[in-house]
Amino acid sequence: MPMASSKNEGDQDRKILDKVGRLQKRPGVYLMKDAEGTVLYVGKAKDLRARVRSYFRNDDSRTKIRFLLAKLADIETIVTDTEKEALLLENNLIKEYRPKYNVSFRDDKTYVHVQVDTNHPFPTLRTVRGPRMRPGVLVFGPYASKGAVDELLAFIMQVFPLRRCKDGTFRTRTRPCLNHQMGRCAGACLGLIDEETYHVRLEGALKILKGRRTELIGELENRMHKEAAAMRFEEAAEIRNRIRAIESSLEEQKVFSTKFGDQDIFAVVMEAGFGEAAVFAVREGKLLRMIPVPLRRTHESEAECMGSFVKQYYDRADYIPPEVLLPASFEDMHLVEEILTERRGTRVTMIVPKRGERARLVKMAHENVKLDFEERKRSAAEIETVLASTARRLKLRKPPRRIECFDISTLQGDWAVGTMAAFLDGEPDRQQYRKYRIRMTAENNDYAMIAEVLGRRYKRAVEGDGLPDLVVIDGGRGHLNIGLDVLQGLGLSDLDVVAIAKEHSGRGEETKTGDRIYIPGRVNPIPVGNKKALSIIARIRDEAHRTAVGYHRQLRSRGLTYSVLDDVQGVGPALKKKLLERFGSVEGIARADVRSLAEIRGVTPDLASRILEAAASSD
Repeated sequence: MPMASSKNEGDQDRKILDKVGRLQKRPGVYLMKDAEGTVLYVGKAKDLRARVRSYFRNDDSRTKIRFLLAKLADIETIVTDTEKEALLLENNLIKEYRPKYNVSFRDDKTYVHVQVDTNHPFPTLRTVRGPRMRPGVLVFGPYASKGAVDELLAFIMQVFPLRRCKDGTFRTRTRPCLNHQMGRCAGACLGLIDEETYHVRLEGALKILKGRRTELIGELENRMHKEAAAMRFEEAAEIRNRIRAIESSLEEQKVFSTKFGDQDIFAVVMEAGFGEAAVFAVREGKLLRMIPVPLRRTHESEAECMGSFVKQYYDRADYIPPEVLLPASFEDMHLVEEILTERRGTRVTMIVPKRGERARLVKMAHENVKLDFEERKRSAAEIETVLASTARRLKLRKPPRRIECFDISTLQGDWAVGTMAAFLDGEPDRQQYRKYRIRMTAENNDYAMIAEVLGRRYKRAVEGDGLPDLVVIDGGRGHLNIGLDVLQGLGLSDLDVVAIAKEHSGRGEETKTGDRIYIPGRVNPIPVGNKKALSIIARIRDEAHRTAVGYHRQLRSRGLTYSVLDDVQGVGPALKKKLLERFGSVEGIARADVRSLAEIRGVTPDLASRILEAAASSD
C-alpha cells in the first residue's frame, strides 16, 4: 500500500490489509472500490486470498496498480464454487459497473444487431441496438455499420420477401401495402401467404444472416428441380432467380481461406495506451464481417486486452464457430474455451498459430486492424486541428470536444418541445441526446422556452450530470443573451456559449449569406461560409433541429397518451404500465430510487437509472 498521508488514511490501510488477511482460499470475484463506493476494478481469482494479496507485494510492474491502490478504500469479494463461475461473474460485473481500471471497449449498445422474434406467427427482421435477450428471440451481430446492415437486409428482402410492417400495423392493415405491390413484401398481414411457406422463406433469410449461403444454394437447387419436375415452372423460375442473386453476392465476398470453414479471427493493435481490437467472422471460408472496436485509455498489455475483448465479444455474439484464431494466448484462455464449447454444444478450439495457413490469416487480420487504427488516428488528428481552429475563431476557452446544441420546435404554435443534440469529437453522441416537453403555458415565447430548457438541462449538470465544452443555441443575439443569463444564474458563467442563425431578409426569406454565429462581446456575427472550423456548429444545429421537428411530430401523433417514459429505450407499453401501476405517476417514479425500480421484472440497474433521469426531467 502507498504510505498513508494521515492517521485516518493509515487506519484505513490497516483495515484493508486485515480484510485481505481474512479472505478465503477459494475461487471468486473481487471488487476494488474508492471512498465513495465506486467500483474501480473487478477481477477474478482461483484463490481469492493469494490473488488479492499479490497487489500489496510491490512486485507487480503494471502501471495501473500504483494508481489503483492510491484510490483504494475497500475490497468486496464474492465466493464461487468454481473458477469458471468466477470468470462468468467477473464478465457480468464488468458490464454492470464499467470500472475505470478494467479494459474498456466502446459500449456495445452503439453496435447494430438484427433481431428476429420467432414468438410471432410471421416473424420479421429488425435492426436494434443493445438487444435484450429473451426466449424465442434470435439476435444476429454485432455489426459495426448500420449502413452495411441496411444493405444486407435490403438484399435479404429482395431474395426472400418477408413482412416489413410493425406488429401494430400488421394487426390492423386492411389492404396490401406498396411493398407488397412491388414484390418486396409477402402480404402476410392479409393472409396472402400461409405460415408454412412464410417460414420456409424465413429459414432462407436466416441462413444468409448466418453466412450459410453455399448451403442455402444447394437446398434451393433441390427445390428448383422438384418444382420443375412437377411442371410448376413459374415457381422453379422464382427459385432460380433467388439462386442467381445469392451466387452474385457470394462472388462479392472476400475469400479469407480456402482450407477452413467457420472461424473467428481476433487481432489487437496497441500504441501508447490506445488501440483497437477486432474480430473477423469467417463463414464457409469467406469474410462475413469485421467488427473493429476502439480501445480506450488502458495500462494493460496486448494479451490482457485481447482476453478482455474475447470474453466481452462472445457474451453478445450470435454464433460461436468451432475454431477461434488468436495472435497470443491470454490468462483464463482454457476456461473461455470450455465455456464456448458448452455454449456451442460441440468442441471449440482456441488456437495461437505459429506457422502455416492459420498464421497467415492471423497476420492478415492484424494488418487490416493496423490500417484501420492508423486511419482512426489520422481522423482524430484532423478533428483535433478543426476543434482547435474552432476555438480560436470563436474565442473559446478550449477546443470544444463536447458540444451541446438546443433547438425549439413549435409547429403551428402547439405542442412546443425542445431538444438537445450532443457531439463528441465532431460526431453525434446520440446516447446523450435529450428531449423536453415545454411546461410553460403562456403564449409562445421563444426566449422563455429556450430559458426553460437550458435551466432544466444545466441545473442537472450542476448537480453532477456533466458539462460540455460549448453550448450552442439555435437563434440570434437575443437567444445568446438569454443563454448567458440562464447559465450565469446557475453559477456557470465560465461555460462558453454561442448562437447560430440563418440570415433573413426583411421579408423573412433566407439570404445567400447563409449561417452566422453570434458570440459574446462581439457586435457583428461571424459568417460560417465554407470554413471547416465553423461548419461543425452548423452541423450540430441541423442535427438538433431535425431531432426537434421529429420529436414534435411524434408527440402530436401520440396525443394525450404520451409520457416521458415513452422516450426511454427499453421501456415498452407493458413495462410502462407496470411502472405507473407501481408508483402511481411519473412524479412518483421520480421520487423512487434505482433499487426499488430494479425490483420490477425487466428493469436492470442501468435501465432504472435512465428511467429515473427521464422522470426527473419532467419535474
